[in-house]
Amino acid sequence: MKTTESTRIQNQNFVDSFLKRKGPITFTELFIFILIGLALCMTSCSPILYTTVGQNVALFHQKGEVSLGVSSAATNLASGSSVQFAAAVDSGIEIMSSYYSLSNGSSSGDYFEFGAGKFKYNPNTKFCGEMIFGMGLGSIKNSISNSSNSSYYIVNANYLKPFIQPSFGLSGKIGDIAFTPRVAFVTYTSKSDNVINPSLRNNLDHYFSEKQSTLVFEPGITLRVGIKM
Repeated sequence: MKTTESTRIQNQNFVDSFLKRKGPITFTELFIFILIGLALCMTSCSPILYTTVGQNVALFHQKGEVSLGVSSAATNLASGSSVQFAAAVDSGIEIMSSYYSLSNGSSSGDYFEFGAGKFKYNPNTKFCGEMIFGMGLGSIKNSISNSSNSSYYIVNANYLKPFIQPSFGLSGKIGDIAFTPRVAFVTYTSKSDNVINPSLRNNLDHYFSEKQSTLVFEPGITLRVGIKM
């Protein structure tokens, strides 16, 4: 059985070699890179209690458009998948929903969100913008063993995440680019653990005391290339 430290070193070596590679990067390789990047966080010695995820930015032009994206990747270190859906249900009105999942054996997380809002597109300038109001539900589970003292503990948490997601940028027939300065409010709804180690116990209690409800800023950039039909 691999220790968290050996897995962390393998993850770091993977990222280092990826960054030094030459040649074009495929979308599959990019998803795996993001997956391993998150796995680096999830294989630390401390439990993971919150992590940001991708953003669902459709950038619609008109009523009737639908956006659907499915991604999945797996290595010997971690596996993950995501599903994104959005639809322009009326002129200037859209709905969206997303699901993300990540696991590396000792830690795993699931996140689901849904929302609705307005979009606007100018065919002359190609400028587009949207404003989404939504709600997210997340769950993170940690089952971590420490080879130095043979200890084993679990730390689990669930949270709610209402958010405001504005986006603005340019959208054309062959590509989109947009900036999304998303703001959310994370509130833990439940937590459970079997930690008895005094130091870790104190750190957990302090974390949940300080971060029970937290305002978070999660900016992102969307870049898509492809022919639109």
